[in-house]
Amino acid sequence: MAEKLPDFKNSLAIHDVLIDKKEKEEPFETTYLVSEEVYTKATVPKPEKVSIWLGANVMVEYELDKAKELLEKNRGNVQKAVDELTSELAFVKDQITTTEVNIAHV
Repeated sequence: MAEKLPDFKNSLAIHDVLIDKKEKEEPFETTYLVSEEVYTKATVPKPEKVSIWLGANVMVEYELDKAKELLEKNRGNVQKAVDELTSELAFVKDQITTTEVNIAHV
């Protein structure tokens, strides 16, 4: 799960660029994936919506502000889960050490 955090950070950074371009009403050129190993260029006149992969082969189109809310919420949920799992892992490691010491005394 921790490997997802950089993806959220990158998505939010790109999202901030899109918001900046929208506010400036400045078109920009991008390269996007058409299929495996096939890319093409496109000019985006004024970004207003983004498509986000939700998983299980589901992609949903969101307004920029709603997309940012969703990404930040999901990043927070992932960070919370990583923190909880790290805490639980530390507890389990401590229990393993205690068990090994007790077995050594027997």
